[in-house]
Amino acid sequence: MAEHLRERLLGYLLGALEEDEEAILDEQLERDEPLRRQLKQVWRSLQPLRSSPQEFLPPLGLAARTCEMIAEWPSRAGEQPCSEHERQTAAPAIDLSGPVSSRSDASMSPTVGPGAASSRWTWADLAVALSIAAAAFLLVFPAIENSRFHSRVTACQENLRQVGVALAQFSDRNDGFFPQIPASGPTAVAGVYAPVLLEGGFLDSSTRVVCPASTLAEDREFAVPALEQLQKAAVAEDLTRLQRQLGGSYGYTLGYRVDGRYRPTRNLHRPRFAVMADAPSYDLPDLASLNHGGLGQNFLFEDGHIEFLPSPQPAGLGDDFFTNDTGLVAAGLHRDDAVVGSSATTPLRSPGL
Repeated sequence: MAEHLRERLLGYLLGALEEDEEAILDEQLERDEPLRRQLKQVWRSLQPLRSSPQEFLPPLGLAARTCEMIAEWPSRAGEQPCSEHERQTAAPAIDLSGPVSSRSDASMSPTVGPGAASSRWTWADLAVALSIAAAAFLLVFPAIENSRFHSRVTACQENLRQVGVALAQFSDRNDGFFPQIPASGPTAVAGVYAPVLLEGGFLDSSTRVVCPASTLAEDREFAVPALEQLQKAAVAEDLTRLQRQLGGSYGYTLGYRVDGRYRPTRNLHRPRFAVMADAPSYDLPDLASLNHGGLGQNFLFEDGHIEFLPSPQPAGLGDDFFTNDTGLVAAGLHRDDAVVGSSATTPLRSPGL
């Protein structure tokens, strides 16, 4: 794979591309199967990062050892020792062992004259400066990026918490059921939860269904389409676009089937039943969300608590929150089979993978 293409795909996965670049790549991915395979290849190379999302601190003493190395640099670089004449004409060293005078006429005045140190930069000086800058970058930049990552995860969790409160209030007024996805029709998609909550007064703003770390957060004019807009969508292209916008950047529970009948999810306050999450991506292995650079996704559970999980398949639980028990992105096979689908996902059929 060409290095330039790998960099573009990596930027796409990490949300680092410009908006126009991302749009162009989206179009290419839709019609280019080999390119989609290359995207999955790059995605698999990021798996070690996804499996270890915790914060790593630099080793103790790293900064001190770096400074010591920098201090020794001139001698390592082969700096020539001063000549006898230079030592005699150099400014006398200041003795810091005794009390420091408060007078400014001697201690604060620079030495002027032929014996003053040269103000020119040598290659050794430049090497030291670059080493200091590199050390500062390596120590500070990861901490800044890690802080930004965690702040966005926390902001995303706050949005999901607000939606969780709205879902609980809705279920209290609707015989314990969450917003139901119709079995058919233009609103028969997972994202229907959003306009139902907004138009019912349970949510105050469309921004609540947008993860701050998702690309959708860059669209300042985003608004959840009204249910009436979907009913009146004139052509299939308009309907598909509205369905994709409907749920914002989050996915929603697809309900389940029993005895051949489709049933909506009922609020049983289960602590390990996922109701919502950062929307899955159907172009990547494990269907992992792109909202947080592929490092994991926030899940809202039925009892109202939220967790950030590196995988939609939590260890020891024996369930995949993005597929049902047969591995399909469709309604669950029983009441406890939790499946979260992205906005345009229809519960009774599986999107092409």
